[in-house]
Amino acid sequence: MAKKFRERIPSEPVELLFYELVTKKDAKTLKPLKDLNTKAPMSIVKAVLDNVISESFYTTLNKDLKSRGVKEGTVVQVRAKFNESHQEISPQFKGTLVLCEVTIK
Repeated sequence: MAKKFRERIPSEPVELLFYELVTKKDAKTLKPLKDLNTKAPMSIVKAVLDNVISESFYTTLNKDLKSRGVKEGTVVQVRAKFNESHQEISPQFKGTLVLCEVTIK
C-alpha cells in the first residue's frame, strides 16, 4: 500500500490560489483573483518550492494569467493550499504556502 501511495505522489493534486499583490505606501495587500483558482500536480508544486522549476513554467504562467484577463504590470502571488493527506507526504505540506510571485508582462 505504501508503494502505491509513493507512486501517486507526483500526480496528487494541490489547489492553487491566486492573489493580486497591491502595494500602497509601503503596505502590501492581497486581493483574491476569483475564478482563477485551479489545481496542479504535487510534482510541479514541489519543484517550485524547491526552486528547481524551469523558466518556461513562469513564462507559461504569465501568458495564462494574461489570457484570463489579468492586466499587464499586475503582481500576482500564487499560493498552494494543501489538504490533510499532503502532510503524509511531508510535514512542510501543511496549510497554505506562498509558491511564487509573477509580474504580468
